[in-house]
Amino acid sequence: MDIKEFSDQLRKQMDEQVEHIQQQEQDELKVTARTKSAIYDILIELKKFIHTYDFHDPQEEICFFKEIKPYFLTSYYYYDQLFLIKLKDSFNDPESRKKYYFRILKTLNAFQTRNSGFYQYWLTGSNQMDEKYFTSAANQSGNLNLDNHFSTGYDLLLSRLIANDKLKDYLQTALHKLDQNNNQESGLKWTGSKAALVELVYALQAVGVFNNGAADVKQVATAFEELFDLRLGNYYDVFQQIRMRKINPTKFLDVMKDRLILRINNVNKSQLFV
Repeated sequence: MDIKEFSDQLRKQMDEQVEHIQQQEQDELKVTARTKSAIYDILIELKKFIHTYDFHDPQEEICFFKEIKPYFLTSYYYYDQLFLIKLKDSFNDPESRKKYYFRILKTLNAFQTRNSGFYQYWLTGSNQMDEKYFTSAANQSGNLNLDNHFSTGYDLLLSRLIANDKLKDYLQTALHKLDQNNNQESGLKWTGSKAALVELVYALQAVGVFNNGAADVKQVATAFEELFDLRLGNYYDVFQQIRMRKINPTKFLDVMKDRLILRINNVNKSQLFV
């Protein structure tokens, strides 16, 4: 099996694992952490294969270090940084998140600028320096931390630059959402328990009142988080606790129903004197 066939299998395996994680896990931080871990394991498999593989010619070696490996390594770098961002998010309010995002964007811009020559080389699809950048002969720096069988040094730089582009897009989208939320401030603050809100989220999703029933729990939960400017955390675990209630599992919904019926009855009574 050549390196392209093997990498195609790994790519399919990685995509399936990432999709499975996103379907099975509700908490965004856990999704990011598990995805990062899964991609790391894929990279280990790729590294083991390369250590037993002889490239057929320089072009195959260039293809590996310029295209194949960066595909996997870019994803790893992206989720590695995304995990740190989401971890910080879980402790920050919206204004603090905005300041944090701008600091990261400034750091990303500085990195891209420092490596602008190589970045331009890749962006323009140039290939005249490929043998210098993307073959084992490229690692002439004497860097003992580099595995000459698995890295030229420039494949790491390329992967970091591409990952930074993806992070930039993510952060700019996140900033746009924060600005939208500020402009659409509801003025409402959820002062009930998070368990009560989780109960409501699952109930509304179950009856299919959003997007003609197509919205999943994550979409509904995220909308409520943005509306009330709060973090529900791992609402899946909260839901499991709700399921385990031996008495009155729909406690909050039952209270809502009782209070609504009381309001209706009180309105009906008051109309008798109109």
